[in-house]
Amino acid sequence: MVLPLVVNDVHREAAADPDYTLSLERVKKWEKDHGQIPGGAFVACARIGPNAGPTQRKWKIKTEKELPIIPDGVCQR
Repeated sequence: MVLPLVVNDVHREAAADPDYTLSLERVKKWEKDHGQIPGGAFVACARIGPNAGPTQRKWKIKTEKELPIIPDGVCQR
């Protein structure tokens, strides 16, 4: 499936409020700044900015270490 992608950068809002969720008002602001979102588009939120805080870095390191690695040959085509 291929869809147009719209990324709404909310890393500042998320840094101030870890439970921040994307609101209709924020989407309308994005459209005012960037133009109308195409019909059928997938709208995503970028919650981690270029200077991710220590909690976000720890989470990334933790998940990278704890993610299971699939051995070669297990998933065959």
